[in-house]
Amino acid sequence: MERLLSGIARPSGSAYIHGYSGTARAFLEFADRVSDYGKRQNLQFRSNRVCDKLNDFARIFPIAKPDAWLYQGLHEHLFGNRNRALAAWMKSLGYAKGLDLTYQQGLAHCQIGCHLSADQTAGGWGRDEHLQRASEIFTEYEALYDLRLTQAALEDIHEENI
Repeated sequence: MERLLSGIARPSGSAYIHGYSGTARAFLEFADRVSDYGKRQNLQFRSNRVCDKLNDFARIFPIAKPDAWLYQGLHEHLFGNRNRALAAWMKSLGYAKGLDLTYQQGLAHCQIGCHLSADQTAGGWGRDEHLQRASEIFTEYEALYDLRLTQAALEDIHEENI
């Protein structure tokens, strides 16, 4: 992981957004699967560095702000900061709407919907509305991986209501 982090150079072009975002996503998904407390503590520090790098990139290239806030939210969620995570995802959604980045809107809606409780709302929508909107976006963009995750979350909500 250290090699991965050290390989992230100073931002030099907006085309590198996928490299920065992909690194953050891979690192945070890896961190989510680690159960050993010591390793998890180490990953908390390192995942914070990954998010810092993406935030640096977003300061130079605003098109990366939705991703920066999305992955900051994942970092906060992974390490127990539920309210900060939700606030970050709402910022991600706001930037994605402002920049007319529909796919990033779907990612934000998905995270919000997956992590809201049954009686909670965000932006005036409950978890099922966020997940439904994410599902519509992922269907439109044929983003099958994200669509499957969203549909699984919707099915879980349906099963809870039975």
